[in-house]
Amino acid sequence: MKQFKNYCLVVLVAALGFAGCSKDSNSENTTISGQGQFTGTGGVSFNLSGINTTFTKQTTNGVSGFIIGGVIATDKQFIISANNITSTGTYSLVPNTIPNSLILITYTAGTDTYYSSASTTTAGSITITTLTATSIEGTYNTKVSNLSGAALSISGTFKGTF
Repeated sequence: MKQFKNYCLVVLVAALGFAGCSKDSNSENTTISGQGQFTGTGGVSFNLSGINTTFTKQTTNGVSGFIIGGVIATDKQFIISANNITSTGTYSLVPNTIPNSLILITYTAGTDTYYSSASTTTAGSITITTLTATSIEGTYNTKVSNLSGAALSISGTFKGTF
């Protein structure tokens, strides 16, 4: 589980790096983590809760981001990461719909990784119905593809605390 949390933090740091952070010496850098419930149906089905999930919120140089992750099996993980999302709403996974934002969904099965198809209009969306300083809740639907072109359609829910 520790390796999974480290992987999630690496993904979040990379996402925040793409955000074009400004240098503000007064910005507070924080990371808080918790657990919750995370489900998926379609190309990958799972119903995870408790220690099999991680809900992490991080603020770096004034840019907020979150990671919702789950360990499906020893070699299978599903992760939603986003930055610059500060309110409830429905957000497209197509890039540049929100300035300086990045929303990425990944599914890893062994050595094969599937990514949300952020370059197409069929990439999907994430809907956040609750977002507070300590919790998040919502739904998602996505089409993820690997480098060979194999694709999976997945949708589900998430609800957890940071």
